[in-house]
Amino acid sequence: MNLVLNFKDSETVNKFHSQAAQDIFVLSCLDGKSNGTFLDLGCHHPVHINNTFLLEDKFNWHGVSIDVEKSFIDMFSCRKTIALCQDATNLDFDSIRSLIGTNHIDYLSLDLEPASTTDTCLKSIPFNDIQFSLITYEHDLYRFGESYRNSART
Repeated sequence: MNLVLNFKDSETVNKFHSQAAQDIFVLSCLDGKSNGTFLDLGCHHPVHINNTFLLEDKFNWHGVSIDVEKSFIDMFSCRKTIALCQDATNLDFDSIRSLIGTNHIDYLSLDLEPASTTDTCLKSIPFNDIQFSLITYEHDLYRFGESYRNSART
């Protein structure tokens, strides 16, 4: 894969799995970190258009993947990640921290439908109790205008 910005072990990556290269963005920002942690909210399919599959598959990350659709969660037997069928806007973050094993999570992926749900979820996260190195947030500017993008920035 021809990358503009190489990171540690980037030569092992021959394709990304996320929709807009979120996985490559994470690896670029964290210099190809291995053994990282993630929380994937609105994970959808375990491989196709998934923001954390590459991290787990090639860089030995672990974490928790959550989606409200049971049909997607049922497909996660091909992954090592803990997959939960839950409403991400109403999570018990003490339980999430216990499952991941730390108060500091390397990557938070917020990709819920519609963008208003992603916004609600973001506002429910106890950022005083849990920290993230990197967050990607799908705001669907092209569909809903600037309101959810701007809300995430405040």
